[in-house]
Amino acid sequence: MQAEVPSINMRFPEYVHLNNTYQVFELVDDLSPTTLVTAIEQLLHDTEHYQQLVANCQKARQQWTWQHEEKRLVAFMQRLFNDFE
Repeated sequence: MQAEVPSINMRFPEYVHLNNTYQVFELVDDLSPTTLVTAIEQLLHDTEHYQQLVANCQKARQQWTWQHEEKRLVAFMQRLFNDFE
């Protein structure tokens, strides 16, 4: 995503949540060859869809950075350590 390249991911809850927010993935239900080929062909042949995913990656990459995640991680660790005091 940071490279502005849409990816194909399993339909796991966290990927579904992220995709509902940013629309940067092609989600699949399984990893069978047929399913993967279909997903790849979708990205190869539907250029409008692919370009929209790329544009969404460009926007999402501004939020998915270490600078943003660091704050969340530090806050989580502080809460965790405060529970042990």
